[in-house]
Amino acid sequence: MHLGICAQRLATVQTGVARYLSNLLDEWARTGLPFERVSLFAPRPLAVDARYRQIVGGAGWSRFAWEHAWLPLQARRHGVDLLFCPSNVVPLGHRGPAVVTIHDVIQEAMPGEFPFSSRFRHAPL
Repeated sequence: MHLGICAQRLATVQTGVARYLSNLLDEWARTGLPFERVSLFAPRPLAVDARYRQIVGGAGWSRFAWEHAWLPLQARRHGVDLLFCPSNVVPLGHRGPAVVTIHDVIQEAMPGEFPFSSRFRHAPL
């Protein structure tokens, strides 16, 4: 099975989601990959273990366009069987199987505290 991972967060300052993904990748590299192939999709090259294939591109795209258009296009192009999205959102353009990690639901609990663009991006479909 070919696992594709949205690794966009690893290309920026490492906050919570990036640390979560980085630790997961480090553990898989240490104990053995649970998939035949793992591809990391990112706008810039990443400093990760060599057994992870990197698909790099779309650096000039907005974060929204990268996540919802560039990523699903590349996942299809590279034959991803399962897309893992560790930061709350499955791309709108993705039509295959996906796993998403939802770290919290504060925007659902307190919608008035967040701008519309943020609520729209994280809204359940």
